[in-house]
Amino acid sequence: NRYVLMQYTGLKDCKGKEIYEGDIVEYYFYKETAIVKWSDHFSRLHLHFIGEYREHLKNKHGIYIFDWTYPKMELKIIGNIYENPELLKNINI
Repeated sequence: NRYVLMQYTGLKDCKGKEIYEGDIVEYYFYKETAIVKWSDHFSRLHLHFIGEYREHLKNKHGIYIFDWTYPKMELKIIGNIYENPELLKNINI
């Protein structure tokens, strides 16, 4: 068995599940999918949108997960990049 350690963000999704770096989440407000990723450029975790919403972001680096103020941000974990790579098929991240 191969184990991958994932960094806990300190946040939980809409179902109370802990959100970790590498998780793939659905963001209900925009009906978009994103990956929780570390940004070396900004030295923090952020959401890296992989759908159409990403095109509307000015900095193209994602929305910073710790800057959000909405309760639980309507995020739902749908998998992670290690156990569910099929969720990222045909996507350039």
